[in-house]
Amino acid sequence: ILLLDLSTNNSINKISNPLRIYFDFYALKSDTPFFIMFSIQNEMLKSGSSNRIMSQFEKAIDHPKLKSSISLWRNYIWFYIQKNDHNNAKKIYYRAINHVPYSKLIWLECLNIESFTKKRNH
Repeated sequence: ILLLDLSTNNSINKISNPLRIYFDFYALKSDTPFFIMFSIQNEMLKSGSSNRIMSQFEKAIDHPKLKSSISLWRNYIWFYIQKNDHNNAKKIYYRAINHVPYSKLIWLECLNIESFTKKRNH
């Protein structure tokens, strides 16, 4: 709760560097995926740099405990869909299938990507 409150206040006050430094430091040293996931949420909450968000997603995917996280893969796909970058959404989708082929939700994301692509083209 404290980190969520800090993140919310950070977003409102635009004081991002101390919180970013904190998350970056602990994300690399921690055995838990908590700091990486919270860092992504923090960046998305305050509409952070797309490059930084992509970098955080890639770090999360490289984390041994998160490679099979269905919610992480789905969030990464939706990140690109929201940016109207359907080509990269598809690339992440195919990567997700390789890591979590047993997930019905991941297989269904293909329908979402195609649906948004058709809406954009019309």
